[in-house]
Formats: sequence, structure tokens, C-alpha cells
Amino acid sequence: NIAASYDFLTNVKELDMYFEINVEMTDQYYMTKTITATSLCECELSQTILHNIEINTPDDIAREDYDENFPTVFYRVLDPSDPDYKKRKNSSLLHRILDKAPAYTIKHVDDSLINLMREFSISDTSIYEFFTGECADQFNCLFTFDSKDRSISVYDLYSYSS
Repeated sequence: NIAASYDFLTNVKELDMYFEINVEMTDQYYMTKTITATSLCECELSQTILHNIEINTPDDIAREDYDENFPTVFYRVLDPSDPDYKKRKNSSLLHRILDKAPAYTIKHVDDSLINLMREFSISDTSIYEFFTGECADQFNCLFTFDSKDRSISVYDLYSYSS
């Protein structure tokens, strides 16, 4: 009886995406291989766990750096030369969450989502699980992940173009 498991990263050129590939092999009576491919973004963002993050809750509003002129909205466009850059970044839900995953950037956010506000208490949840679960449900949006440049795009499920 032989059992082995291998993990490696690969680029699928036809899709222009990176995946973490896991190959499990067993040889009992005959050789069996099980291959699982998971997007690189899903792998990485599933390993980054969020702990004790409050968004627009009374505890969030009680933060020392909370500014009533900058309540936390879904996303804020940032300009590093803006004197309020730090306040804007601290009041953008996407930027606050992605501070925990600095290799990732925000590529696109639909305009209809930008100024929306919701309340969240997040703990013991991965970034990927939060974005694709509770956050996507509350904002009625779709998150897409680009493993080539480690970016995130967010689309409003209620908007459409003809």
C-alpha cells in the first residue's frame, strides 16, 4: 500500500490563471490519482483569517481613529496626495479588509456599490469566505479574483448594461 500527496503551483496558459494543484496517489490494488486544482487567489485569501473586525458597529464608531465625516462605505477611490488619504482608506471596507492581504489590489468596483454602507462583525473568517459569503450577500455583488496580478473586482448584481 502506497499513498502520496503533492502540492504545486501552476499557470494554465489558456486561461491565464494560476492554480494550486494537489495530486493524491494511492496504490492498493490499482493506482488511483486524485487531482484538485484551486485558484491561487482562493488558496491565499482562504488562509488569511480575519479576527475581531468591526465595520459600522458601535465598537467601530468608538475607534480612536474614527472620523464622523468619513463613515465606512464599501469602497473609496484613493489618491495618495489627498490630505485625507489615511481617513479615506480607514473608511473603505475593501481597503480595511485588504490591509490584511497587502499583495492584493482592487482593480474594479462598480460605481453603484461605492457609497453603500452595511454593518459587520467579522471574526474567525477568511478574507475569501467573507468576500464571497456575507459581504457578497449583504451588498448583492459578485467578487472576481485575478490570480495573474492578484487583484479583486466587484460587480453589482443589480446593475446591468444593454
